[in-house]
Amino acid sequence: MLPLIQNETLKIIRRRRFAVVIGILFAILAVVTYSQYRQLRDRANRNWRADIQQRIAGYQNTVRRGRINETWSRSLRAEINRLQFYIDHDIEPDKPTAPIFVRSFANVAGILLLPLLISILGSDIVSAESAEGTDKLLLTRPVRRWKILTAKLITLWLFATLTLLVGALLAYSVAAPFLPRGGWGAPTFAGFSIARGAFRALKEKMDPRRSNGGVFLGLNGVVIKSHGGTDAEGFAAAIDIGYDMVKYELNAKINHMLGAQSRTAPQAVEIAS
Repeated sequence: MLPLIQNETLKIIRRRRFAVVIGILFAILAVVTYSQYRQLRDRANRNWRADIQQRIAGYQNTVRRGRINETWSRSLRAEINRLQFYIDHDIEPDKPTAPIFVRSFANVAGILLLPLLISILGSDIVSAESAEGTDKLLLTRPVRRWKILTAKLITLWLFATLTLLVGALLAYSVAAPFLPRGGWGAPTFAGFSIARGAFRALKEKMDPRRSNGGVFLGLNGVVIKSHGGTDAEGFAAAIDIGYDMVKYELNAKINHMLGAQSRTAPQAVEIAS
């Protein structure tokens, strides 16, 4: 397997596709770095603390009015805590720095660059064999075809990973001379950590134990069938259903509705034969 991987690696290097990809990546990073440098110069005299404090005050007023739903209110409170963290630790959140530039590249590359890169390299690994006439030579060797395809897949994964690593190094190398180098310790707020409360509420709402209990209708009383494999919380939910049926007089309401329907139903007409 290892000689096959070495063979595929030499083919990619000989075709210079990898060098072309790195060159294009360098040009894109240089343009984006220049844009970040211009943005850094424009923000030189900006009082970022006052801007953040103004945003925090606006969010607090919105939450205090109480005219928004609970989900939006929870998101605003999380945003307030995030902005307050920046002020307490003297971190300018939107300031372009070399570490933040590398993080942004990693995020964008994982979503946009990696699928495109896999498509380009993957198609080149397969199509170039037919274009150069090496596919017939490769298939005449005493090697199983699944090993050949596996070697191509491993080589594709190696070069895609290598491209991302080289891109990250290029991003820092290009940005470091023009942007501040500090900021590796700046926190990264993930969406899951910010929306933790919303996911917890959704989990509780979808918990089958909270909807445990089947109602037996047509009986002169309240009967709730609970699942035998549930726990104490599930039995408590079934008891709550029975309690609500007694509290809101569900059986009496059903009898009243059925009686009213039977009184308004048309009488059957007997047709003599």
